[in-house]
Amino acid sequence: MILVDTIYIHSYGGRILLEYLIESITERKFLKKFMFFFDERLEFEENFVLPRHVKVKPNHFSRKKAYQNLKANVDTIFCLANVPPPIKLDKKVYIYFHNLLLLKKTSFNSLLRYYYLRFFNNSDYIWIVQTEYLKNMLSKRLKIRHIDILKIPFFKTNDIKTSKKDFNDKNLNFICVTSNLKHKNVNNLIKAFMNVKSKKNIKLFITMYGSNLTKGGIEIIFTGIINRIKLMDLYSKAHFLIFPSTHESLGLPIIEAIKSGSKVIVSKIPTFKEICKTEYFFNPHNNNEMKASIEKACSDKNESMPHLLIDDKVNDLINKLVENV
Repeated sequence: MILVDTIYIHSYGGRILLEYLIESITERKFLKKFMFFFDERLEFEENFVLPRHVKVKPNHFSRKKAYQNLKANVDTIFCLANVPPPIKLDKKVYIYFHNLLLLKKTSFNSLLRYYYLRFFNNSDYIWIVQTEYLKNMLSKRLKIRHIDILKIPFFKTNDIKTSKKDFNDKNLNFICVTSNLKHKNVNNLIKAFMNVKSKKNIKLFITMYGSNLTKGGIEIIFTGIINRIKLMDLYSKAHFLIFPSTHESLGLPIIEAIKSGSKVIVSKIPTFKEICKTEYFFNPHNNNEMKASIEKACSDKNESMPHLLIDDKVNDLINKLVENV
């Protein structure tokens, strides 16, 4: 049996990855081989068919107990939520690492998380990442050999329809798919956007809660947290995605936006330069440069589109998990 440990996954991005993995395993008719640990906070999309699973409280001791109860029946463990198993195991173990913040040592709590990863790692474990940048960072920070880190990105785009958009329209829609975490850099985006000089009417939709803002032909609309159907509708109407994060492990909204036919205005950070090619990169720490990129997008008549430099490898991942079972 293959145990997929998704304890600590409960946010939008992680949940979408998990649902897509389950859908893909189901399509391959391998679902009977799998058992899942779910974070008890996790809420799935309505009507999503759940596989065999156990709900676990998201803490070390509950997780440890869940492993002890099931370890005798398991051949392979796949930790989807960044963290190695909480007990030493003589099993095939894969850890999917997709949270760059866990490698930061900027506070006491982040230092504890960092040493937790190092303490529970084992030289026999295989780590899996989404980008070469994250592979290098993981190897450097946790002292893991490059040969023990596989790059197998996967992401859901099969429900995204490409829409034809008029980028010379007098009314342009921007979208920022984000959260209120500090590294998402939303406050600086708002400041930059509200000071844009453009002859066009521009709207920015931000997928957070907040108070809407208006200034001349500029409007910022806070949508609150929305489900995937509403998000796909926003993508279909958005001319541009703007993504101002100071650091990211992947950048799923960039992939989704490009698949939907939108152009992307994104931070000039290693991860984003690795996953896409676009006319609009900016320094996320420089509000004037961010503002200039938005103004250029509003006035640019170049019809060249961005394109992805990364592919979905979900089938490669599933093949890796089932190869010894």
